[in-house]
Amino acid sequence: GAEEVSREAAANLALAARFDMDQLQGAAALAFWRDLVVDVSALRGDAPDAAGSTTAAATATFMATPKQLCDLMAIRELPPVGDVSGRPRTIVFTVASQENSTAGAPSSIVVVRIAMLPEVASITLRIEVPGYCITKQGPFRQLLVSASSHGLLLLSPHCCAAVALPHLNDELSNAELRAVPLAPPGDALFVKVLWHPLSDMHVGALLSDSTFQLLNLSHRATVVDPEVYLSLKFGGSAEEGESAADFAFGPQWASIAGPASHNEAAWLAMAVLFLSTRGHISVYNPVLPAFAVLPRALLDSVHTSGCVGGACTAWLARTLLCSANHEPVAPQPNLAHHATVQQKGSVGVRHSLHLHGQAAEYYRLWRPMEQSLAEERVEGELLSPRSPRHHRSKYCSLQLVACSPIPIIARATETGLVEILVVSGALGPRFEGSDEEADGNVLACAVFEEVDLVVGQSRVPTIRLSAPTAAESQAVITNSITSNAATSATIPMFFARTRTLVAAIEIPWIDVMVRGLGTPA
Repeated sequence: GAEEVSREAAANLALAARFDMDQLQGAAALAFWRDLVVDVSALRGDAPDAAGSTTAAATATFMATPKQLCDLMAIRELPPVGDVSGRPRTIVFTVASQENSTAGAPSSIVVVRIAMLPEVASITLRIEVPGYCITKQGPFRQLLVSASSHGLLLLSPHCCAAVALPHLNDELSNAELRAVPLAPPGDALFVKVLWHPLSDMHVGALLSDSTFQLLNLSHRATVVDPEVYLSLKFGGSAEEGESAADFAFGPQWASIAGPASHNEAAWLAMAVLFLSTRGHISVYNPVLPAFAVLPRALLDSVHTSGCVGGACTAWLARTLLCSANHEPVAPQPNLAHHATVQQKGSVGVRHSLHLHGQAAEYYRLWRPMEQSLAEERVEGELLSPRSPRHHRSKYCSLQLVACSPIPIIARATETGLVEILVVSGALGPRFEGSDEEADGNVLACAVFEEVDLVVGQSRVPTIRLSAPTAAESQAVITNSITSNAATSATIPMFFARTRTLVAAIEIPWIDVMVRGLGTPA
């Protein structure tokens, strides 16, 4: 029936984008796919009322909430036990069911199934989310797992439930866990939440009131006490009805496209990019968690080139380059296979220049300054020949695609138009409290290319852009029948996903910029 079709389509679509063929065959054979309870209304974007039907009032309320894709499966790769040089273990997380609890105080029960490949060991987690009613507030729409698989987030517009995961091994079969629910303040809603790529203890949360918060879950699991707080203005150019639509952390060192130096890679890993519903883009840098894990190679080569004045030098001396702040740690699992990480290892950096530490000094001197990208729009006969359906569409997603030789950013509208923008300079650090930050250092951007995904009609249209992991990039290259593998490995790529489509978009002209027109491909 409809549920089986949706279940099979969702599973195959998500898996095909992330696995090579051997992994895909193993994952498709997992027994727990038969037990999934799929909410078809949620997949369509409908809002069921208490009786299970869809009313006009419930749908109107749902339409006012941030538009999110249902993404109730996550995949992580961990190094093999006792041998980081062998084939990594693949862990598949899937939300099998979610329903209201029938006992005691109001709460919800979410069942998460975990499979570890190639051993095919199965684990069932029964997670209680106290105080959250799925019937009244809607089902959780996203499952977010930290890089090391130590933490899990369940996200809906009204709640972000944080769960500390037990050590995943073959001996663990079932576990009952209790989540810590995070609720947005006042009438605000969660627009997007992500784990910070440099820390398994920090998450970034973008709210519908155009504020961003970096939360330290190990310090205090609440939205009202952030470690970093940003109020987004988009350069003061925000129009009536305009609000924040999306954000993206800078890429991890191992996933940066283009021949970036270690210094450039380190600064990019601390950047946060924001997009408004009208397409305006802002950058904040640095946003560094109180405890972050970085490859030692980055710290050995970090310097202040590209920084304005001496503020960067002073900040580095108090944070990344202060040896008293360094702690020995194991590398992040998704960096463990990188050759340089294996040779030099990783370093934990703990600092106090944030709101939970030296708050007064941080607020006065070290808050990251908003860098709003001034867009150069082409008028006249060269105006974009976009389809009429895109003219009034809101922007909903962005992704940093490449950083060298110039930054490349992709942004997308709800109706499926993907724009590739080139940026005039590096997305480097700037501080609010520094008198040396010159007004002339304004970044500009312009649309260089457009891709129309030609998506079908949907009651709640939306699109999500994302960067591929190293494993996903290799899977696309390996399974490609049209491109040369050696050439494809150097071409930046990103994913565009709608409710019915997953597209891998390559940007081959960046490779030409790097190697030059006269260099043979």
